[in-house]
Amino acid sequence: MKKNILFIISLFIFFTLLITYFIISINNTRVKFVNEKDNELEISIKYPRFKYRSLNKRIKYIINKYSREIKNTPFDDNYHIYTLYIDYKEYKYKDYISLVFYSELFLGGAHPNHYIDTIIYNTKNNSFININDLINIDKNILIKLSNISREELLKNKVLSNSDVKEMLMDGTSPKTDNFKKIALTDEGIIIFFERYQIAPYYFGDYNILIPYSKLNLNI
Repeated sequence: MKKNILFIISLFIFFTLLITYFIISINNTRVKFVNEKDNELEISIKYPRFKYRSLNKRIKYIINKYSREIKNTPFDDNYHIYTLYIDYKEYKYKDYISLVFYSELFLGGAHPNHYIDTIIYNTKNNSFININDLINIDKNILIKLSNISREELLKNKVLSNSDVKEMLMDGTSPKTDNFKKIALTDEGIIIFFERYQIAPYYFGDYNILIPYSKLNLNI
């Protein structure tokens, strides 16, 4: 009797693990980690791997960009340690995968530098899209993004302060560079603003979600 129970339990565990494996395989996403630490450097990186070779190549380019910078910078003994931390978020919309990478790099100075990198990949035709592709769909998209971004951001009393407002207005002007960090989600387009773009460093970074209906954009 006990043998039968153990066999049934073992069989249940086996099929549970098998189902989990297939779910992971279907999603085609594997999370990878890089952790390095010595007397001068501390590196902690989390990033995804997909079945799409060109997407993986683009991801590695971002990771290597910051990894090379920290490893190629001569260490200054005045600082305890140099650090690099990278994490990410993933969004899905129709045939698109959007990835947002958050990187924190400290190479000395008053504070770490923070960066945001975005990737939008079309799994159907194995291609990348960016703000320029949205401009090709709608030549007025930058003006729409600018107006809506300003309206939403200025609802924040801190950002509407006269000392910051000029910086915000410049960082949300209808220029391609101001709206190149984007992600496509089921709810709409997320626009990411790095530190220093719309406010001083200590304000942090910002993002806003704009529904597709507000942009009259069909993608």
